[in-house]
Amino acid sequence: MTKKEQAEFDRLKHDLRVSRAWKLTDPVTPDIPVPAWEEGIKNGYLYNTYSLRIEKACTNSINHNYGGWDKTTTQQPRELYSTPVLALRAMRYEIERVCLEKLAKVDAMIEAELV
Repeated sequence: MTKKEQAEFDRLKHDLRVSRAWKLTDPVTPDIPVPAWEEGIKNGYLYNTYSLRIEKACTNSINHNYGGWDKTTTQQPRELYSTPVLALRAMRYEIERVCLEKLAKVDAMIEAELV
């Protein structure tokens, strides 16, 4: 395959990936609730939409930790996801919602200009 053909193939793969991403995701809610005081620490996963990362996490009835299993480091308990896949799906849903809100605002601006 020539460099030109390889570049075209890579562009087509990219275009296919982008077109497959154009779908609506079902909402995903955390499946590990905040534990009661006597339950101690629970482990699971959280996501960060800014860094596009999934990290192991833990929570108790008062605090949580993003990136660790054994001790809490940050105030406020958090509900967690039991698997990285659930956390990824929840992150995708949240990002999708933010993007759709922005698109709706742009659409409203376009409509206002056409009047």
